Amino acid sequence: MRSRYVAFATGEADYLFETTSKALRQMLTVQELQESCDSTQFIGLELIDHNEDSVEFKAKYLVDSLFGIIHETSKFIKEDDNWKYDTGTLHPTVDVNIKRNDICPCGSDKKFKKCHMK
Repeated sequence: MRSRYVAFATGEADYLFETTSKALRQMLTVQELQESCDSTQFIGLELIDHNEDSVEFKAKYLVDSLFGIIHETSKFIKEDDNWKYDTGTLHPTVDVNIKRNDICPCGSDKKFKKCHMK
C-alpha cells in the first residue's frame, strides 16, 4: 500500500497500473493514472488500520490551492502470487481552499506560500 502512495506521489503510473487488479485495469489507462499523478501533490499519509487484504488510510493532497484528504479503505486481491489493488471505499471528507498566508496543511508550521504553494 505504501508503495502505491509513493508511486502516486512520484508519478509512477506504470507501477500503479501493474499493481492494479486485472478487472480494474480494464476500466483505466496508464495515461489516466499519469494525469492524476501530475495534477495532484501528495503531502502526507496516515495509516489507520490494516489486515491481510485491506488497508484504511488518509492521504493528504493539494491540487493548486485546494487541500483535501482521501480517506479510503482499500481492498487487495492476490493475482499471480502478488497483491493487487482491487476496490476502495471512500469515506466522507471536506476539501479546503488554502490561502497563501495560511499555515501549510503538511504540518511544517510554515506559511503555505513558503512551503507547498506552486
